[in-house]
Amino acid sequence: RYYTTLKGLSQYAGEFCGLALPERRDAVSFLVAEQGLSVVKSCAAVGLSRSAWYRERSDRLERDKEVIEALQELVEKHNRWGFWKCYRRFRLDGHKWNHKRVYRIYRGLGLNMRRKTKKRIPTRDPLSSFWFEQFALSKYQSEPG
Repeated sequence: RYYTTLKGLSQYAGEFCGLALPERRDAVSFLVAEQGLSVVKSCAAVGLSRSAWYRERSDRLERDKEVIEALQELVEKHNRWGFWKCYRRFRLDGHKWNHKRVYRIYRGLGLNMRRKTKKRIPTRDPLSSFWFEQFALSKYQSEPG
């Protein structure tokens, strides 16, 4: 519906491709304030939904502050615990945080540890060692000494 009225906005279309949400909001505010376009046309030109334009901006750091503090406190006590053990501890403590949110913060704090793999010792084939011993034994027994 609104896209048919955007024929004159094609000049702006290439400028806003690949922008993140805050940059798109800034672009819409620029088009509304400087160019005099309506919010509907500006949002359509930039590729931002109007609900995202009108939604109240939230600071992620402020919202995740409680999770960050809890993670740092838990890792300070148990520095060898991985993500899932920390997450399950939070659940046992009564926190209802989503695991995807906690993992995003966990990685952001740089707490993800490298995985240790088992060092594998190559196995010896028992038949090959048996044949080698038999061959060596027969060789030394057959030589005149």
